Amino acid sequence: MRLEEAREDRRRSALDKARGLVRRIEARDRPRCHRSVALGWEEPDAALGGGLGLGMLHEIGGRAATGFALRLLARLRGAVLWCHPASQKTILYGPGLVQAGHGDLPDRLIIARARNGSEGCWIVEEALRSEAFAAVVLDPADPVGLIPSRRLHLAAGRGGALGLILREGQGHGAVLAPGIAATRWQVDPVPSIRKAATIHPHWNLVLQRQRGGSGDRSGGERCWSVPA
Repeated sequence: MRLEEAREDRRRSALDKARGLVRRIEARDRPRCHRSVALGWEEPDAALGGGLGLGMLHEIGGRAATGFALRLLARLRGAVLWCHPASQKTILYGPGLVQAGHGDLPDRLIIARARNGSEGCWIVEEALRSEAFAAVVLDPADPVGLIPSRRLHLAAGRGGALGLILREGQGHGAVLAPGIAATRWQVDPVPSIRKAATIHPHWNLVLQRQRGGSGDRSGGERCWSVPA
């Protein structure tokens, strides 16, 4: 019991430190009147009714899942928590994010490294509920079970942050339990388009499911080719 209590104390201490760091970030306060974040592409935004809803979970898969998530985070104001497995070798690199055009995101980004799936879900649930973050990202090693999925869903609704769940290396299968994600996306790079000796990278953006939207009513997918 004492060992478990010590572990719990360490977890809470780490979260308290993260919250303290958030308070020192200049752009931490996000406008409460905005209930969605626009993707920045006219047709997908129109299909979503203006953008991705805040206070909800959105699942992003495909080889460009991380790039798509970073684009969304750069369009928000406030602190961002990104949680990935401690065993993951590749990490987000601040100067690289700036070079890629993600603005001040490195100054607002907090990285959490989870030792296992349960700890990752716990970190993300607490962050979503805390109201300290504009967005929270979970990059899990394995699919998230039904009960943790529901807990994350409730936490996102309570805290009002944008919740993103990635499945970049997990193919087309869902990570969250069925019915939890407000939207589910598949994002992959397409061959570059050359114009005036300049390479213009594009993504194949697929809205696989939209809870309460056209995806639910028709059962079909929506696809767009968009500039990355």
